Formats: sequence, structure tokens, C-alpha cells
Amino acid sequence: LAHGESEPSDAAIAYLIKVARERVDTEKDTALADGTTVEKEKIIREHLKRLSSIVDEGELRAIDERVEGELAAVLVSRIIDYDPSQVQVFALAMLKREDRWLPAPVLGSFENTGITYLPKLSRTSKELETWMLNQRIIQLTRLRDDVQTGLLDDIRKTGSLDEIRTFPPEQIVTRFIDACRAGNLPAALAYLGGLEKTLPKNWDDILQFVSSNLRGNRDPNESWRQLVNPSGARAVIETDVFTDGAMVSLGEFAPLESIPGQPAITVFHFPLERTKEGIWRLRLPSWLLDGVLPDEADPSDAELIQAFPAKLLEQHPAATRYSDPTALMESFQQALSSPRFESILPFIALPESGDALLLLERASFLWRDFRGRESQAPLLLDVHQQDDQACACL
Repeated sequence: LAHGESEPSDAAIAYLIKVARERVDTEKDTALADGTTVEKEKIIREHLKRLSSIVDEGELRAIDERVEGELAAVLVSRIIDYDPSQVQVFALAMLKREDRWLPAPVLGSFENTGITYLPKLSRTSKELETWMLNQRIIQLTRLRDDVQTGLLDDIRKTGSLDEIRTFPPEQIVTRFIDACRAGNLPAALAYLGGLEKTLPKNWDDILQFVSSNLRGNRDPNESWRQLVNPSGARAVIETDVFTDGAMVSLGEFAPLESIPGQPAITVFHFPLERTKEGIWRLRLPSWLLDGVLPDEADPSDAELIQAFPAKLLEQHPAATRYSDPTALMESFQQALSSPRFESILPFIALPESGDALLLLERASFLWRDFRGRESQAPLLLDVHQQDDQACACL
């Protein structure tokens, strides 16, 4: 619906959509008074520019309306997923002109519409502005409470305290990462204290950070992108448990970023605390909050990096035993075309001697040659077997 051809609520929503798309012509699309100064119009356009970035996300819905003759006030909500901090209520002053409802150019006010010079309309406009101010606060509080309640209900559906109480620290970390990679906000929050009777003191900050990154309402920082990278291969290397806390060291291999002689392996350290309810709660690490990836050359992680290939391959054991090398290679051939590097790991055996990091690096190069290319697929040319050894040509 065009915002000048509908009822006040419909017109208000249509106008906000135009604002989000930065397609507002203040002279045609608003009730801007004739004779408004150039300087004032510039201020209004700057206001609409800032507003566009706020309105651009989430679902718009009219939640209340008051009509007084040729004037009206409309409250429109914007809710982004589960985040109470992202709930907004926009108050729009509307005027009826020639059977068309038009919004005032500034939210929550009839300013710049010229009606201040009409005593009767001026009094009504003041009443509607007061109504918008009061009702916006009431509706905003109600909606944020509703969103928070709905979010906690969805978190409880992902599991229970009794279940999570049985999870060791490393399982909390890996399940959190899996939830983030799947875009499952309630499940991710369950491992950050969302299932507990008393939420963490910094719950609002936790919720805003995870929701904003997970739902794409902001550009994720480099650390977050690495965390949810679908091509990355991860494995827990080590877990240190203390009296009231733990530290899980998890390695990640980025096969698309490795170069000869430098396999891209990063070690991430995840801190956890044991709560009074006897469960392990993940604390968002500083490197994730700050968006600064751990230094790959950190000498303190050297031993962990050396241990990583074995841990990674232990996590992906061979799913099938093959009676002959040809059958093995046929399955391996299919795995090479997968968009996930982890698909080929069950086919790789850790060498009894030699450089395991080099093996991982070479496997990634082979996978990169065939990954997800319709025009280039691996073709098994020949398999040669001699006793308990075999080689194949692809």
C-alpha cells in the first residue's frame, strides 16, 4: 500500500519501509509544511538518514493507534528475533490531507507540519504527542518483557539443567560452537547461563553480542567469523580443570587459508566457571568479544598445535572398513567433492612417523582442488595393490 492511500497504521508502516530504503521525498511523502527553510529540511533529511539504519532490520507491526479527526498517532514496533535490547517502538504523527494520511517528517511530533498556527488542531496535536510519549514507554517495556519471556521459554526447550549438569567443560564448548554454526540462538545461550534460575549479571550484554553476531544484524568481527566458519575443522586438544573453573583449548584448522609450509591452525582458549547449581557455564572469551584472533605464532601454544592433528583425526574415525582399496578410493573420491573439509578426515590415517601437520596441509590442498566444483570432479584412474600396500591415481 502507498502510505498516502490507506488508514493511519498502514500509511505509517509503508512510510517506515520507505525510510528504511532511503526513498523518502519529504515534499511528496510527508506532511512537511510549505515554506520550510532549506536549513530545516537538511536537518530533517539527516534525521531520516540516521533512522533508516535503525528501521532497516526486523519486522514492523502497528501495535496501537489513536485517531482524532484529521490527526492521528500511530505506534509501530520493530522486533529483531529474540533480543530485547533490539526492540523498538516508533511513534508517528499522522495528518489527513485530501483523504490521504501523511506522516509528519519528525517522529513523535507534529513539528514542521504548520498546524501550530491552527489553534484547534494545535491543541489536539499536543494531546496526541503526550499520548505517543507515554504509550511508547509503556509498549516498549511490555514488548521487551514479552520478548525476554519468549526467549527463555525457547532456551528451556533446547535442554534441561539436569541434562547440562552431566556435560564436561569440553562438551559445553563444542555444543556452543555447533549451535552458533547452526544459527540456533536459544541453544547457544543455554551454554552461557540461559538455563539457570538466576541469569548471569551481564546477561543483557551476552544476549546482545551473541544475537547481533548470530542473526547478522551487524558485521561479525573476525573472531566470530572464524568461530562459525563452515569449512573449519575443529577438535578439543586439552582441558584444564580448576577448583571453580576450567579452560578448554580447542584447535581449528582453516584449510582454505593454509599455504605450503604454514598450515593455518589456531588455538582458541575458552574459559568456563562452575555455578552454584553445579553446571559448567561458558564465559565469552575476550578474543571473541574484542574480535582479535589469537596469535598463531604464540610459543605457548606450540605443543598444543603439534598435538592437534591426532586429536582431530581421533574425532573423525573411519566409519567403514573396506575390503579392497578400490572401494575405499571410490568413497574418498566422493568425499573430495564435499564443501566440508571434515568429510575427508575419516579417510586419513595418522602416520606412525613423519610430520602430521604436513599430512593435514597436503590433504587440504587435495580437497581444495576438487571442492564443490561442478566442472571439475575427481576421477579415479587406476588402483594398484601389492600385498598390504596400495596406491591410486586420481
